[in-house]
Amino acid sequence: MSRIDVLKKHYEPRLEKFSDNSKVLDWENEDAQYKRFIAMTDNLDLSGRSILDVGCGCGDLSAWLKKQNIDADYSGVDILEQMVLRAKNSYPGVVFYCADIFDSEFNCESELCRESFDVTFASGIFNLNAGNNEKFLRKAVPVLASMSNEAFVFNLLDPSSPDKDNNYFYFEPDEAIALASVYAKKIELIQGYLDNDYTLICIK
Repeated sequence: MSRIDVLKKHYEPRLEKFSDNSKVLDWENEDAQYKRFIAMTDNLDLSGRSILDVGCGCGDLSAWLKKQNIDADYSGVDILEQMVLRAKNSYPGVVFYCADIFDSEFNCESELCRESFDVTFASGIFNLNAGNNEKFLRKAVPVLASMSNEAFVFNLLDPSSPDKDNNYFYFEPDEAIALASVYAKKIELIQGYLDNDYTLICIK
């Protein structure tokens, strides 16, 4: 089964079942989702920056930034058409794209293809176990880096998690840092905000 088929199988029924976006995205709850947002954004000056939210899901990061009075130029992209539709319905006027930026054949005429962004974010896109997550992670990190001018930020599930589940993918922080360090001058590891999660802030 392809990665996109795994994602469709997991998320599309949740889109039909839940009105709560955090439940659609399979976060524990809205508070856990916000703690991830804080970990990803607190150590960066995002004012006036252009942001690409990769795997944006329902687009909740855009609303959270606005709620924090962070004046950033936000765009979101997701591989699932139905997810992008939910995002557009949830946050009218916000820019969302449906595309797989990690596809080796990714090429189009849209504004997304012509732009680079100050910061790229990826929250949760490596979590669901699709059978080839490590390969995908090693392919995705260079893309996140290449599309950012200043920083790229992503989170992963920690193997030391007290409630590991075979449906999800876990990756050692030291290995993630080694992978990202090829593309960053400075990396900050953020831990402790949740029991099973960590974030890498990678400054170029």
